[in-house]
Order: sequence, then C-alpha cells, then structure tokens
Amino acid sequence: MNSRRASDRKSPTPQGAPMATAVDGSPPKTIQFYPIEDIEACCDKPTQSATPEFNLTTYVSIKQLLIIPIMLIVGLVIIQNNKVSSLQSELTLSVASRDHLQKTYGTLITELHKYKDTHEKMKQVNNDLSSHTKNLREEYLVTQSELDKLRKTEKTKTWSEVRLSKLIQGIQDWSRRRVIEKYGKGPYRVELQLLLPTSKHPQFIKLELASLDLMPHAVSTFLEQVELKLWDGQTFDVHAGHVLLARPDPTTTNNDDSSDAAKGEVPTVMFAEYNENYPHEKYTVGFPGRPNAGQDFYINLQSNVAHHSPRFDRDTSTGEEQFIEGEPCFGKIIDAHSRLVVDEMDKLGVGKEGILEKKVVIVSARLIGR
Repeated sequence: MNSRRASDRKSPTPQGAPMATAVDGSPPKTIQFYPIEDIEACCDKPTQSATPEFNLTTYVSIKQLLIIPIMLIVGLVIIQNNKVSSLQSELTLSVASRDHLQKTYGTLITELHKYKDTHEKMKQVNNDLSSHTKNLREEYLVTQSELDKLRKTEKTKTWSEVRLSKLIQGIQDWSRRRVIEKYGKGPYRVELQLLLPTSKHPQFIKLELASLDLMPHAVSTFLEQVELKLWDGQTFDVHAGHVLLARPDPTTTNNDDSSDAAKGEVPTVMFAEYNENYPHEKYTVGFPGRPNAGQDFYINLQSNVAHHSPRFDRDTSTGEEQFIEGEPCFGKIIDAHSRLVVDEMDKLGVGKEGILEKKVVIVSARLIGR
C-alpha cells in the first residue's frame, strides 16, 4: 500500500493562484499552492533525507494570509471601540438630558403646585367677588329704593319750598298793606323813653325803622307792639357782650285787661325775615328771629353780620352741622345823642349770666313823626 502511495505521489505540481499585494506595498508575488496529498506525503516520510521545498516566498505568503484576518479583527475592534465611544457619548448626553428632564420635571411639579395654590386662591377670590357682587347688588337695590324715596322727598321739599315762599310772600304783602293802611307811608320812627341807673333824668333813643320794601313783616310786628304799648314798663336787663337785650319784665303787670297782651295774643314774627341789604351793623336793632319766641328785641353793640346772618353752624351737643336762619334786623339808631345813650348803657355793670346789675327801664315806646 505504501508502494502504491509512493508511486501515486509525484512531485507536487504548482497550480495557478490569485495575485495578492504584500503588506509592505512591494510588487505582488505569485503564491504557489500544493495539493493536500503532496503535503501529507511529505509528512509521512520523516526518515527520508530529502525535505520538501519550503522557501521564503511561501513563508511571506502565509504571513500575509495571517495578517489580513488580524487586520480585519483590529478594524472590527476599532469600529466597535468607536461605536462604544459613540454610545458612551450618547449615554452621557442621555444622562445629562435625563438630569435636565428630571430638573425640569421638578420645576414643573413646583410650578404646578404653585398653579394649584394660585388656582385655589383665585377660586376663593372668585367666590369672594361673587359674594361681594351679590352684596353690592343688594345694596344697590336698597340704595335705589332710598334714592327713589329721596327723589320723592326732594320733589316734596321743592313743592314745600315753593308753597313756603308763597306763604312768606303773602305774609309780607299783607304786613306791608297793613302798615300803610294804619300808619301811612314811611319812614317810620319810634322813640324809646328810658330810665338809666346812672342818670336822674329820662333818656331817649330814636329808632328809624327799615323800609317796607326790605323788612315789611318785622317792621309791622314792632309797630304793632308799640301801638299796644307792650314795651311800656319793660326793661333792658341782659348784656350778652355783643347785644343789649330788651324783654318783658315778669315783675310788672298790665292793668288793661282788654288788651291783646292781657289775652296772651302778643304780636311776634311768624318767620325769620332776613334781607342781606339790611345787615346787623352796630347801632341797629333786631328780633332774635325765632318764631313765637316772644317780643324780645336787642340793640347791636358791634357789627354782628357774621353772627346773625344765615349760616351753617355745628351743634355743640351732637357735633352735627346745621343751618341757622338769619335774624330780622328792622331798625337803626341814627342820631348822635341816641348813640351816646347806648354807649352809656354798654358801660353798665354786668353780673352772672350777663344780667345787668341795675336794669334800664323802658318808660314808653311811641311812634313819632307822623
């Protein structure tokens, strides 16, 4: 059998092989390939002195064949390493993105809680506004109702003022006609005969009354008091600093039982007649101005325009502002002698609550110059 193998095996015949390029870039060399049987035959003859031909070219070719897969493996490793590096970078970016997203998520959660709190507050504000709007509507309805009442009251007040104005105008017209019918056309003068505690002889004060065009009702009232002799025996007994007040003396009596004074029908002003063209200057006379307050009158010792004109004043008891009507000024003391008598009265001693220590008696009051 060995002889058959030896006979069958012939020297290897090289076969054509493909061209390959050397690693070091040298010109390509022909690679010789031998059949596998020839290689095995060579291996089976260890005792044979002759060895198969194995030259440097064959070694280089085998080395080249080994380098190619190594280079492929190295290339694959480099590629994989690059992929790993790329994946590592992407992982790093992903981690950074994840951290940023987590931070953003935390911020969004915080903002969401704030939004929820704000939403709850807005709901509360909305509820409060709804309640407040409801209350405002109710108040508006109440105010509208009150406004309607005020409008009706204003209309009533306007009509009342018109009626009062007509009533006052009627009283003034009636007073003007009455004075002219009884005393003729003016001017009208009244003389007061007085007994001063500082003088043994009677003193006289002459009053010139206002025009009927200015103060008809006050002039008519005073002339009627004078005609009824209501001032005979009365006194100036109050010194209030800015005025001297004359008033009925409760210690005196009137013996004429048929008079209006005895019957209690004392003429007094029906309303506070005031005219800014006849102000309360010094040496003028006026009524206190309160309807049905009695027959008192006073002499102005100074200019009392601010005190006795229409004005708003604060009530000392309630602290509320109230309207004060002007007081009627109906005459003047124009002659020098009468003014000297008033100055003498102004110097009299004053006791408690402005009461004169010694009264000035009004002997008589008469209409003169007719």
